[in-house]
Amino acid sequence: GGEITWACTGMTGQSQYVFYLTVYRDCSGATWNYSNETLQVFGNPLPKDSLSNTNITSIIVKPDSSKWSQLNNGDMSPSCSSGAIPSFSCSSGDPGTIQAFYYKSDPVNMKGTPPASGWKFGWESFCCRPNLRNLAGGASGVITLRAFMYPDKNNSNVMGCIDSSPEFKALPISSICKEKVISNNHSAVDYELDSLAFAWDRTYDAPLSNPTPRAYAAGFNYN
Repeated sequence: GGEITWACTGMTGQSQYVFYLTVYRDCSGATWNYSNETLQVFGNPLPKDSLSNTNITSIIVKPDSSKWSQLNNGDMSPSCSSGAIPSFSCSSGDPGTIQAFYYKSDPVNMKGTPPASGWKFGWESFCCRPNLRNLAGGASGVITLRAFMYPDKNNSNVMGCIDSSPEFKALPISSICKEKVISNNHSAVDYELDSLAFAWDRTYDAPLSNPTPRAYAAGFNYN
């Protein structure tokens, strides 16, 4: 899984946007090729580059190697103090360990007003969803992520740096240490103090240009 976010820097009078992609992998699963990835952009009309006035159809995000190395190469395994319990590590492929990969784009000079349905920023990778018991047909072999940038109530031009996206702060840790107190808070924060609402969503299949909801396996449903 993962997340797509963005932040408006407001630099050089162009209201540049930096886009971020975080990808999480199960360390007991497939390896990950940490190289450039592409966010696809959809919407009518599309956002434009405020310098060249051309449509923005994709955004390259590059490995944020500095952040990755500072955060233990993305290894989110817990450090257990009990001598009876060996330390977990992603490099050992221990079950329940998770590794994060962080990406960021170069500044994007973006202008335009998002349509009512929003601009969709999406990412997909042809990889690794083996044990999906609650969906018909099992694994699709494709991972997709998407995030929407909607207009504000005034239909403002985004070149005015109207908003940055909310951001999930809690890490998706699934393994914990014995006798350790755990507090789960899977909420998001918004630095402009916007109101946030949360809801479950369906699982959607590729392609990003026309995603379709996956059917549930027998005995499972949305509710």
